[in-house]
Amino acid sequence: MNPGDDRCLAVAWITRHPAGIQVVLGTTRPGRVADAAAGLDIPLTRSEWLGLVQAAGHNVP
Repeated sequence: MNPGDDRCLAVAWITRHPAGIQVVLGTTRPGRVADAAAGLDIPLTRSEWLGLVQAAGHNVP
């Protein structure tokens, strides 16, 4: 995993949340902002999104 991958995946997950959650970055470092923006380009299906919820230990009906 590359250093920014976790930020990319987090942004991909948050922006595809059914509630329409918005990302708020707590950084002004250009590299971190670029990593977060790259998350918008990650294709994440509903099934993959739910899989991440389950991987975090939550039950999905």
